[in-house]
Amino acid sequence: MKKSIFLILSTIFPLMASFTSCSKDSDDRPNVKISLDVERGTVINNVIYAAVGDTIIVGDVKVQNSESKPCMIDQVTFYWQGIPASYHQVAPYRKVFPIAKDAVPGDREIDITCRLIVEGYPLCTAFKNFPVKLVASKDDIPQPDSNQHTITLDADVQ
Repeated sequence: MKKSIFLILSTIFPLMASFTSCSKDSDDRPNVKISLDVERGTVINNVIYAAVGDTIIVGDVKVQNSESKPCMIDQVTFYWQGIPASYHQVAPYRKVFPIAKDAVPGDREIDITCRLIVEGYPLCTAFKNFPVKLVASKDDIPQPDSNQHTITLDADVQ
């Protein structure tokens, strides 16, 4: 019994020591962009527009590494105005944000955090805020110049 406990502990401790994460003091962080597909909502100049009482649907969260190294994300958490809205461990990472009919028009944000796995870098967390502008009615949404449905922004990595 003592030998089996010793063997278990001698296996667990080195394994625990092998997990790392990005250090705040280190500049050795990947340079990535997070892209977000907007399935419902109007995207103009990387801002999501929606009318009060409408619904915003976002999905297909992706990460792009500027160094062309393999990368992936997992454990995506969506926030609405800083309040956790949903947590996803498996792709596709999709979230429906219903907008209340009595919501006050103005600036809001959808925040995303995700665990970031990039070849050659320690395990990190990526953060990004996606701006949302609520308007009183659909008539107040500006007409887009193009049929943009994806927002791609630089991520903050820690």
